[in-house]
Amino acid sequence: MANIKFDKILGDIRENDNAGFEFTQAVPAFVWNVVHTLNKKPSITITDGAGDVVEGQEIYINDNQVDLHFEVLFSGKAYLT
Repeated sequence: MANIKFDKILGDIRENDNAGFEFTQAVPAFVWNVVHTLNKKPSITITDGAGDVVEGQEIYINDNQVDLHFEVLFSGKAYLT
């Protein structure tokens, strides 16, 4: 599978060894816009900068885009499978 990387002001998406996608939100934000190429509505695990799992609202735009909404500004990672 091709190695894919998208750098944006809001985040960074990287393919994760055929297991899914790892999205890094480097700039703290209330909404993370995640664009991927999994062609499905994936399961998502979100972690903060300390690696603790956090909850957010997932709004699927289509099979390759999801917005993650949070009540507070923070940065971290989203793991899509």
